[in-house]
Amino acid sequence: MVLELKLSIYTFNDLTYSVAIIQFDGDEGARLFKKLHALSNNDLIDSIKGSWGSDIKSLSMAKGTLVYEGRPLDMFYLRVELHDGSMYIFEIYRDSMMVISNTDLLDLKDRIISMVKGLIGRIKLPKGKMLCI
Repeated sequence: MVLELKLSIYTFNDLTYSVAIIQFDGDEGARLFKKLHALSNNDLIDSIKGSWGSDIKSLSMAKGTLVYEGRPLDMFYLRVELHDGSMYIFEIYRDSMMVISNTDLLDLKDRIISMVKGLIGRIKLPKGKMLCI
């Protein structure tokens, strides 16, 4: 399977804080969402450790619903903190994902790509530049 990601990553000049918004094409987001729900906590931890090559200091996970403008959306929440103080917050939906980190945009981009690759295999990034502000 090839997952095609449309990444828009924003960073702020005066502080280390980045936000990524990922739009999934087709049903790839639903496949990622289903995979996350099927993994045990230990399998998810092992997958992230395998993808990032870093020791995880803490990991928070939640499965639930976001009510957005009165419309319920299934979501998967993941917060990962590494021993170096880096922190990543993932809100994953069936058609999109938002990721917030206290790292620069290049680190965030690499973490997103490696995590998704580690979970579902190959991905295809769109041609062209990312929107970075």
